[in-house]
Parts: sequence; C-alpha cells; structure tokens
Amino acid sequence: MTQHQQLARQSQLEKNQAITTRLNGAKTLRYLLLLAPLLLAACGGGDTSSGLTKSSDSEESASASTSTGSSNSATSDCYEDYVRDNADLLQAYQESGGTESIEDWGQAHYEGSGKAEGRQLPSSCPGSSTSTSGSTSATPISGGNCSVGGTPSGSPVGPDLNGSWSGTFTHYTGASGGVSATVSHVGSRIIISTNLGLVLVGGIDSGGGMLLCDSEREDWTTLYGAATTTSIRLADYVMGGAGVLGTDLLILTR
Repeated sequence: MTQHQQLARQSQLEKNQAITTRLNGAKTLRYLLLLAPLLLAACGGGDTSSGLTKSSDSEESASASTSTGSSNSATSDCYEDYVRDNADLLQAYQESGGTESIEDWGQAHYEGSGKAEGRQLPSSCPGSSTSTSGSTSATPISGGNCSVGGTPSGSPVGPDLNGSWSGTFTHYTGASGGVSATVSHVGSRIIISTNLGLVLVGGIDSGGGMLLCDSEREDWTTLYGAATTTSIRLADYVMGGAGVLGTDLLILTR
C-alpha cells in the first residue's frame, strides 16, 4: 500500500469515528429526553404549584375550623355565664328540669325576652359591653309599657283561680313578708288584689301562663312556672340604670 493510500484510509477511519460519536451522542440525548419526565415524576418534580395550592387550602381549612370552634366555644360560655350571673335565671333554669343545655336555654331566654328587659350579656360574649350609655345608679326605673290582656267574659280559662289566697311577697332587695290576696277569674281576665295595695290585672292562657300589669304598667309573669289551682308564682324584673337590679316575687298558695 502506498503512502498516499495509507493517508486516505486513515482519513476515512477518522471520519467514520466522528460520525459514530455524533450518532452515539444523539442517541444518548434522545434517551435522556425520554427519561426526563419519569425522573421528574419520581422525584416529585411535577406540578409543584398544585402541591402549594393544596397545602394552602389545607391551612385555610384548618384556620377556618379553629376559628369556628373558638366562636362556638365563646358563644357557649357567653349564654352559660348569662344564666349563672342572674340568680333568678339560674333558679328558673334549674326548675325547668334541665331538658336542654344551659347554653341553649340561656340563649333562648335572652333572645326571647332578656334583651327586651334590658338585661346585658356578660363580658364573655363576643362583642358585648358591660357598660351602659346612661346612668349607672341602682335606682329603680318607674313605669313600664305593660298592656292589659285577657277577655273578662265566659268561664275561667285554664285553672280556676277564683278565691282567697295567702303567701309571701319578696322585694328585689331581699326583704320578704306575708301577704294575702283575692283573685277574680272571669274568662281569660285575672285580677289579683293584695292587702299590700298591689293590684295585678291581665290575661291567662289555657296552660296557666299569665301576663299581668301593675298600676305602674310593669309586667308580672309566671316566669317560674304556670299557675295551678293551688299555686301562683309571679315575678317582676326591677330595672335600673345599672341594668336588672333584681326580681320582685309574689308567691300565693291555698
């Protein structure tokens, strides 16, 4: 083989080697491109924004759950404290038989009549305020807006309360004394006249529930239980600049 032929052959071998190297490189690159998605999936390198969104959603859900739980807890404490802070309400709840929780009972009382009576929620209630905008004296407020009900005709509605009664009158300050009374019961109209000068007039329903008014248009109700043929229990909230000062109680039996 001549020297010229040897050089030509050497050149051809080098070209073939270069072509092989390029082909191998291309194959390797193609292989890596095909393998890349699998490697990313195995390493958790997929759609990371989705993972972040899920994490954020979970945190928001947990935060909302915590907030709701705190709110419910605060509401429960609120109305339980409302009942326990008022001796008359606590007694009424205990006498109710405890068929519902003290929190539910307290909420129903406040929303049904307590708020209208001027009772204030304790500091444990969300958004409550223990202060009043007016006077904070302990002087009773005279005069109410009680409206006399009942129809004075026909047979007695509910338990027949006609006749003479005796019992006790307890002032909101705690002073207590004996009392006697005469009850007129015609239709759904009740008139109770006591030896103390207290006269109550109003209506009664078939279950013995009463709403009576005194001379100052203060309302007296059967807060501690409906009237029966042998028992009448009437209560009047005494209001003042500081809120509810106490409860006047008239308890009659025969």
